Amino acid sequence: CPMPLSTLTIFASRPQPDRSLPPLDDPTARTLLAAAHAQLYKWPPTFTGYQARLLVNDNGIRYAGSVSVRLGHGTHIHLDGDEALATWVRECLWTQAWHLADIPFAEGIGRYGITFVSTQEEGKSSPRGRQLLLRDGPQPTRYWVRDGRYWQIERQEPNGARRVDIIERYDMAPDGRRYTTHSVTTHFSAPKGARTAVESYVNEFIWSGDVLFPCRRTVTDVVTDALRTREITLSGHIRIAE
Repeated sequence: CPMPLSTLTIFASRPQPDRSLPPLDDPTARTLLAAAHAQLYKWPPTFTGYQARLLVNDNGIRYAGSVSVRLGHGTHIHLDGDEALATWVRECLWTQAWHLADIPFAEGIGRYGITFVSTQEEGKSSPRGRQLLLRDGPQPTRYWVRDGRYWQIERQEPNGARRVDIIERYDMAPDGRRYTTHSVTTHFSAPKGARTAVESYVNEFIWSGDVLFPCRRTVTDVVTDALRTREITLSGHIRIAE
């Protein structure tokens, strides 16, 4: 027999929650990601940048110049090579500076919802660690955390391409925090698309006062069938006045 209208109204007013959907924010996942962030070496909050002499070895050809890295104001390069090489050096050093800048967790990725991956994927144990999802950030991002450190970060770029950063090695700064000395970045044309490029980064630093300054960055990249190595060497660092 047909269901009474009153019963239908009561049923419609009590929808059953979709328990297959994860929460928008998981306190345990947030604590895990915040702890990994706290392990990373960052420049002091008052640090504004540095100047240094610059030497670039572009696959065997050497170029000299100077660099000024000012947080919040960009990176300025003077190099006796062409503009394309100067642009690459500028982007390479600015990206490194951005990762070393002191951005509190709550003002960075901590602004967004953080959860573990879906229940179906949690059972997959990766040697890179527990997988976490940044739910509502500007780019879909996943982090793999093990032993209190990031070991893999995967982002989907605005153009649909996918970037995977794998951290191969950390070293310890004198203050006990850690910094990346070797990482590998792989680029894909789409979330499940073909690999388009692979880049290996080896970083060296020197400690001066309370600041870790970059002194050498070696980048080996593979695009299609071509292999190229470039090395940026910095010396004579001067801390820019606050």
